[in-house]
Amino acid sequence: AEYNGYNQQVEKEKVNYFIPSSLPPEAASKVEEDAQPRYLEDEGFYVGEKPIVLQQNTNILENRLIKHGGRGWFGSDGQVDSLPNPVAEMATKPWVDSLDELDPCVETVYVKAQPRNVNLYIIQNQVSDENELQIDIGSINFIHHSLMSREHVLASNITMMYDEYRMIRHKNYITFYTDKLAALRNAVETLKETLGVVKYPTALQKSRINDFTAEIRRTTQQLSTAESSERDMMRQIINEWEAIKSLREEQGYNNTSVRLVVKKEEVNYQHDLNNWETEVAHQVDERRAEYDVIILSAHQEEMRKYQVQLQEWKQNRLKMKRIRKRMQRGSKENLLDPSSEVAIADIIKPDKPPPFDDVTVKNEVMNDLIVNRRNPGEARISLELTHTTTITPTPSVPPSEANRRRAMQKTSSNLRVLFNGREVFQTEPKILSSDFKLNFGSIFRVRIAQWPESLKVELLTSGLVSKSITSTFYLDIPPTTVHSGNVRLGVSGFTSNKVESHTHEGVGSGTPFTLRTNETNPTSLNTKGQLISSVSWSLDANGRVLAPKGLVEREDPISGANPLKSNDPVIAIGAERLQDPESLTKWVQESRLDPNDPENAALVPFMQGNKDGDVFLTQDYFRLEQLQEEFNFITEEEFSRLNRFRLLRLRHEEIPEFRNISMLPCNEHEVTESAFTAYERRLKEKDVVKMERGVDGDRIEVLKFRQNVKDAVLHRFYTSRHHYSLQDMVHEEQVPDIGTLGASIVKIAEPRRPLKPVRKTRKKAMSQNLTEGSVRILVNVVRGYNIPTRQASHSHQPDRRGEVQVGGAMAASSLRVGQHLDPSSKSYLVAPFVAASFQDATVTTSVAQGPSPSWNEELQLPFCAPNSDYNASNLQKVDDVLFIHLFDRVTEDATPTNTEDTATIITRVQNHWLGSYELPFSTIYQRGKIDGTFKIKVPPVLLGYNLEREIVLYRLKLSLKYQSSGTYLTIFVTLEPVLKPMDPPKLKFESQEDVSLLRRCVTYLADCNKRYPNRNVKTTVIDIKGESVLITRFVRPLPPPPELTEATNTNTIITLEKIARFVSLIPFVSDNVTYAGICDLWSTCDQFMQMLCGDEEEHAILLLNYFLHLGKQAYLLLGTAVPEGNTAYVLTVDHNEYIIWNASTGEYHDKSDPHSPLQSVGALINDTNIWFNVQTQDTPMRVRYNVTRMSDWKAFFPITATPLPSIQPESLYYPPTDQSYVANLIDAVERTLKDRIVSWRPRHITRWNRSGNSILRQIVKGLEERVSRKTGVVNTGHNEQLLSQLGDVRFTGYPMDQPYTGVEAVVSAVRSTEVHKIQDPDVEFSMAVHIHAYPASVLAVWVYVAAIVNRRRHDL
Repeated sequence: AEYNGYNQQVEKEKVNYFIPSSLPPEAASKVEEDAQPRYLEDEGFYVGEKPIVLQQNTNILENRLIKHGGRGWFGSDGQVDSLPNPVAEMATKPWVDSLDELDPCVETVYVKAQPRNVNLYIIQNQVSDENELQIDIGSINFIHHSLMSREHVLASNITMMYDEYRMIRHKNYITFYTDKLAALRNAVETLKETLGVVKYPTALQKSRINDFTAEIRRTTQQLSTAESSERDMMRQIINEWEAIKSLREEQGYNNTSVRLVVKKEEVNYQHDLNNWETEVAHQVDERRAEYDVIILSAHQEEMRKYQVQLQEWKQNRLKMKRIRKRMQRGSKENLLDPSSEVAIADIIKPDKPPPFDDVTVKNEVMNDLIVNRRNPGEARISLELTHTTTITPTPSVPPSEANRRRAMQKTSSNLRVLFNGREVFQTEPKILSSDFKLNFGSIFRVRIAQWPESLKVELLTSGLVSKSITSTFYLDIPPTTVHSGNVRLGVSGFTSNKVESHTHEGVGSGTPFTLRTNETNPTSLNTKGQLISSVSWSLDANGRVLAPKGLVEREDPISGANPLKSNDPVIAIGAERLQDPESLTKWVQESRLDPNDPENAALVPFMQGNKDGDVFLTQDYFRLEQLQEEFNFITEEEFSRLNRFRLLRLRHEEIPEFRNISMLPCNEHEVTESAFTAYERRLKEKDVVKMERGVDGDRIEVLKFRQNVKDAVLHRFYTSRHHYSLQDMVHEEQVPDIGTLGASIVKIAEPRRPLKPVRKTRKKAMSQNLTEGSVRILVNVVRGYNIPTRQASHSHQPDRRGEVQVGGAMAASSLRVGQHLDPSSKSYLVAPFVAASFQDATVTTSVAQGPSPSWNEELQLPFCAPNSDYNASNLQKVDDVLFIHLFDRVTEDATPTNTEDTATIITRVQNHWLGSYELPFSTIYQRGKIDGTFKIKVPPVLLGYNLEREIVLYRLKLSLKYQSSGTYLTIFVTLEPVLKPMDPPKLKFESQEDVSLLRRCVTYLADCNKRYPNRNVKTTVIDIKGESVLITRFVRPLPPPPELTEATNTNTIITLEKIARFVSLIPFVSDNVTYAGICDLWSTCDQFMQMLCGDEEEHAILLLNYFLHLGKQAYLLLGTAVPEGNTAYVLTVDHNEYIIWNASTGEYHDKSDPHSPLQSVGALINDTNIWFNVQTQDTPMRVRYNVTRMSDWKAFFPITATPLPSIQPESLYYPPTDQSYVANLIDAVERTLKDRIVSWRPRHITRWNRSGNSILRQIVKGLEERVSRKTGVVNTGHNEQLLSQLGDVRFTGYPMDQPYTGVEAVVSAVRSTEVHKIQDPDVEFSMAVHIHAYPASVLAVWVYVAAIVNRRRHDL
């Protein structure tokens, strides 16, 4: 049999079998030809919910039906026709008409509620139904209190020291160690006497002497430490008492009753001296014995090892000599072992230790005894602290101290006890005594029905009008062996971090104060105290402990037989006395429990510690409310699936789709799933990055990084938004006074002057009064300047009316080919008009004539807010753009040449795009109105047009030296009615700057705004982390990409233009749109290059740093411009030549250019200082830019100040752009554009001229290198090159360039030119796409589009 391989078998199966694909089929294959899918649900029709089927199975079914059954199985929406899911969401019950004939099957039977089995939660006690805790609250002793005076603080310190001193004296360590030392010495003497009798002592006996000697040494050190500690404690107590006496003499009154009594006991000097000398002799002998045992014995052992090694070396050397002799006799075996040779240098003879020096050791012992022991003849001192001093009465003390005592009398405190988080009782309020003690003396019995888990105590302090929690601490749950018959009072400490300060003699809490008169460093103490209390289980009349049955004494709390393990794993591991969560976390971390042990699963959150600052980590299990589950009507999972609850939650979170919902249905079934369709669709679009063709991994990471930054900023804003101040809640109008009334009277008496009208501010409309269609955008188009004119045709052909075709328009037959227009002529070959488009609505002006037209027409465009929400927060997010296009209306003769009807003339009207201007809605909304003359972005090449600048200058009779070239439109844009912009949030940002520097910034800004409030100046800005940073820290010389400076001289204007071009190609995204007007964030240059987007500030900072690296004198210029308002430009100074650079567009202007978009100059900034413009004039052409003139510029730092370090990196990383990615992107853009142009011309055949495509590809590749950013014109013979290749044709076209932000942005730009609307039946299109790749994935997209008409074929 012949063997068939696997591949052959698969090929045969493909012929006989059909295996449907699991991938989704094309949508066009499931609907009718030339039809689009129709979604009935979006049109308002009810569509039932279909059964849930896996998407993979659905794809297999659809592919099989398409293969065999055609399109009949599919509906108009492209989905398989199927009936809705017949299963109802909830059970229904048939309606009962008569109760007399009730079917037993549907009869409602009411039964008594049966509780669940809750043995794990409810305490089951078969003997008694009561479990009772007895809590004895004794008293509170404050160690420190905010109402304490300085004397009270000293008295509290000396009291704590005296308690510690009494504890030391009670333990009597000195006598214990003295007796122990004497016993050890006697034992050593006895052992030595025994060894002296024995002729050959054993090693064990010698070892016992060494052990005793070491123990004597340790005991001697312990005795010295104990006696030194007691002497130091007495010295501290006496010093504290001296401070109290000094303070009492200084203030002239007593606040406390403490008194220190020092008792001295005389001693026998000779007896002490004998004991002293005996102790010295003993310690010297002990150190000598230690020297003999440790040092000499160790030396003898080392010498023994040395002798052994030396003997082995000698033997080995003799052996080696014998082996060498054998080898010399002719032995062929290599008997030498190199590893066996040991050099004599490796054997080192130990040094002999120095001999024991009796004199030196004796001096060391005596010095140690003098420092740590009582010296001979020194009296024995004992201390006693009493409370016998009389406290000065209140009438005899100063007013500040009297106020403190009255404040004590007005302050009361009580305790609130909470069992398992629920309050069980409160003590009676007690007033502070003079010694800051609260005596409660109360016993409370608490009957419990839950497992005891925590017993929390809150100390409440009450003043005249308020009550607050001073401190919170926990008491231990006692074991069952501790009951009311054997319990003892214990001490529980507590502290408070509450900051309190007073104007009287009270030192406060957490507030710095000077305790002693000679102190220079202030002291700060927090409230601290001790609670004397006890917690035990009660006893019944029979003496039985009323404790839960599960709380029994256990020898092994970790064993499996422990009944508490199923209820509380914390108690089960033996940590029941750690009821404070913070203490429990510390205990778990110190216990080093195994986190992988299943028995410790409940303690894993405690092992992670406190990660949220002051807020303790929330546990992942529920411990306190054991009975909560019994009162839940439904489970948490079912509750989260409720549509009405979901709607309420989304509205509370201010989700845009639900923010303005004022009324919600009362019933759950009235909220349908369709209410969340738009919201879920937006979530899917947000989660899934749009995978456009050509998008690589770097772009995806950039998009994710942008989204993370945006989410962080918005979360910070929405969090702080709910923190209201008094001014936010209470709005009070100013009460009229004599000044306002006088101004009103004077205003009434003013004479009317109709010829001098006063501009009045329009009233802003409120959001609640606006509806869809009530807001419009008004565009008043005034006039234009320097409009491109049509070129004379390269060839002409008279028609039957004796006229020639010139550039597609009718012109006089006397006009020669290539002849320029006379400036004095009144015939201009251009008919411009303006088209404004916004949100799919377009309006146009009338058609004017000539390169300097005048319209004076008002255009109205409707505005519709997203979700019909006209709130300021929603309007701030609108990212729509107002497009203002400039067109040329061309009228062509379309009369066939072979017609015999000479009276019929057929013309065709076409619009040729000349340029456009973009105005974001956010700019119009923020500024209210836009008024000025704006430069239209005209393509570098307009096929069939030229820019006759001489004509414009002749007509306007202008001869300006610094007149900039280009096409301009004078327009006025506003909203009707005026919408109120969102008020800037009053956020207090953190800062790492010095506090004094921030105060200086506030003072500097206040002074600047006082003199010129409308000028733009900043001292601090907000960085991407939300911190306030000094603006000069953003300035630092940074090297640009080497590709921009390698081939040219760095000091030429060409290099500066290249760098400005590179910066302008980074996409521009305004912070007003990105962060919804919350704040203006400034990012560093490395963050800017990573995000690949930014607004005016980021572009200007990067361009400024590049210019500074090239050695240019450059500044960051803060001012106002049209249309953006407050903005940032770059100013360069070169030999009294001042050039202003717009980093966002790459354009630059001389300071005297009247068409510069910069309107005013507010401040100049570099890496060393900030200068505010204090000149009378602020227009760029009238400002003097010499910052050294103090009369013209106000400096922030003095001249001698040291520049602050920058937050910018030392250099930027420019990764090379993947050329394969660029090539794929070019193909994707070109393919998409061709498909879209075809789809935009559904009624016409779209032909592509391949020759024109190849020519445009050659031309477009060199445009990026040859374009001049000053004029925007490429001086190349595109017309001649096209005509030489294509012959006798008429063409219209232009190249467009823009930063790459996405394929859809390129498509939108091409569509705005309306090149696809040319209706000539003989038109052919040519298009070429080129993307110039700069480092760091900065891309310049060039699209060259041309419409070509063959004249000979057109005239047939």
